[in-house]
Amino acid sequence: PAPVENTGHGLQRAFIITLLQHLALVQAGADGENPAATSEREQNIIFGIEEPEIYQHPNRQRHLSSILEQLCSGGIPGATRSVQVIYTTHSPLFVDIGHFERIKIVRKVQNSPSLPKETIIKSTTPKAVQKALDEVERRGGSSRVPRPLEFQLRTVMTPIVNEGFFSDVVVLVEGEEDRAALIGVAKAMKIDLNAYGISIIPCHGKDSIPKVGTVFKHLGIPLYVVWDSDKDKKATSCITTNRKLLRLCGQPEEDWPAGVFDCYACFETNITETLRRELGKEYYDRALAEIQQEWGLGNWNGAKKNPLVVAELINKAKENNISPSTIVETVERIIALRGSC
Repeated sequence: PAPVENTGHGLQRAFIITLLQHLALVQAGADGENPAATSEREQNIIFGIEEPEIYQHPNRQRHLSSILEQLCSGGIPGATRSVQVIYTTHSPLFVDIGHFERIKIVRKVQNSPSLPKETIIKSTTPKAVQKALDEVERRGGSSRVPRPLEFQLRTVMTPIVNEGFFSDVVVLVEGEEDRAALIGVAKAMKIDLNAYGISIIPCHGKDSIPKVGTVFKHLGIPLYVVWDSDKDKKATSCITTNRKLLRLCGQPEEDWPAGVFDCYACFETNITETLRRELGKEYYDRALAEIQQEWGLGNWNGAKKNPLVVAELINKAKENNISPSTIVETVERIIALRGSC
């Protein structure tokens, strides 16, 4: 036993939530030994919480998020079946791209230099996102996806994907290797992407980019898309996906797009091969092997996915007056998009 005012803020918050649950049972007239035996009243309970993540470790944030989810889903036995939870948060552990329809993004915007900023709220619905995605994927109204959109998005759901809801610009890439290349080149350029509010988000393959990108676009989050054209593979599936991604970006369709543009960048083969070609294949292989040995990295593929390794590789190249111009331009276009928002 201890006075609650002498405990930490995290425990105080947990204590308050427990009190609210207990109060709901008391108001319902439940029996403390068997609360579920008391008939539930026809009442609604609303919990309003400002920043529930404060003073909580990440694992406790996840746990608290799951508790709030359970309250919304099952109510409070003996008290009510209807519980609504409203909270503001800055934590990606309290938002979920699989339930994007629950998210309201609140921003301050300057619509007129002579007036104060205005508050705007952005939200969307599964129906609206699904319709837009059907247009991107050229799926007719009678042809349905095998699983609901929620389940498709859950295959890419990670904290770093959920960071996109808090970003000023979201950059979608295929995988960790592409993310490492962009972050590494930016570091070598002395650019801190985090300082610009820019998130580089890997989508575990370019087939997932349209799904994630459509959600962010519908929430008014500026989007930049980076992918590999894979012309060397000469596969029909690659052409189909390339065209989908061009439609996502609102661009004219073609089979093998390549180049760096205002809202997207596409590499003829892949981003790593572009980096290797522009630095010089022999130089790239030798420098990467040297860094791998110096840093004690045993896995060649793992080294290519490390942004610090790529940054060191680019810095070594700069000493020899070598620059990966295409990727440098891509980073510059991303920064320019942030400036135009």
